[in-house]
Amino acid sequence: MDLATQAGSIFIESTQGTTMPQPLIAINFCQEHLDATDAVMTPAGIAARARAAADAQGHTEDPIGRIYLGSYYCEHLFLALSNARMNAFEAFCETQNVPASVVIPLTGENSVDRVLALALQFVERYRFIDEVVVNDLGMLAAFAAANLPVSIQLGRLWHKEIRDPRYETLMDKPRAIAAPDAGPYAQAIAGFEIDPVAYELDLAAVPAEATCALHLPYCHLSTGRICTAQARGRAPEHKFLPGEPCHFECLESFTWYTVDRFADPIDSPDESYEALGQTNILRKGRAVQFDNAACRTVNGAPTRVVIAPRYDLPESEAYYG
Repeated sequence: MDLATQAGSIFIESTQGTTMPQPLIAINFCQEHLDATDAVMTPAGIAARARAAADAQGHTEDPIGRIYLGSYYCEHLFLALSNARMNAFEAFCETQNVPASVVIPLTGENSVDRVLALALQFVERYRFIDEVVVNDLGMLAAFAAANLPVSIQLGRLWHKEIRDPRYETLMDKPRAIAAPDAGPYAQAIAGFEIDPVAYELDLAAVPAEATCALHLPYCHLSTGRICTAQARGRAPEHKFLPGEPCHFECLESFTWYTVDRFADPIDSPDESYEALGQTNILRKGRAVQFDNAACRTVNGAPTRVVIAPRYDLPESEAYYG
């Protein structure tokens, strides 16, 4: 079977031409994708944003089957999930009859206890949450031991495949995808997430019983402890300092950077080291991502496609750097 992307719309077709069931469509509502205003934080606002995200990826006729909330990259954003925001998500999920996944970010030592306590509180309090997405071994161990009525997914930050849009050879090379190693907690894992790290992903080795969730259109490139949005407007000596107070500047801005593309100097040592063109990378808070909406899979299909709302220049103070 092949999962193909055509005009942004994903479809599955077997080698005999028989159409297979569509992957479930989920919308990534992690807080780095929300507006800084409260306008979106109503059931109607969430529904409109979810529909726009799915439509932009070509899924105009497909229902929304799940939402993701929390944060992949920042404990500040996770801890800022207020009762008002959670109540809005709850109302949306009950109205639309869809469940939610809580995404728990990589967390510093000074806030890990608060993040874990809040995540456990969400699961115990809100019935519309039926899944947690963990991105480090400590959180996996904690939830595996908690024995709560939720499934556990390994998040996209477990997926360590090399990725870099600046090297065309690297992006052109088909990638074989396998389930990440969960060590002694393997039996507690229901599935895992993957990023579109290349133009073609081979899913032949993915266990049939595992939930495999592919993120689109953005591929996670790297994550740091420094937030560039936080540094705007500050004197040079106060810029880019880890541990600075957070005022959620990243909710209001993002930046596209234009970078050159090259042949991979390791796989193509005889190629001249000259630019093959340009591509864009996105900086949003602590995370760097790039758009790979054209990613396709072969020898299998993801159980879910997790779609993030697109970042468009007219909608933000973003600029090309």
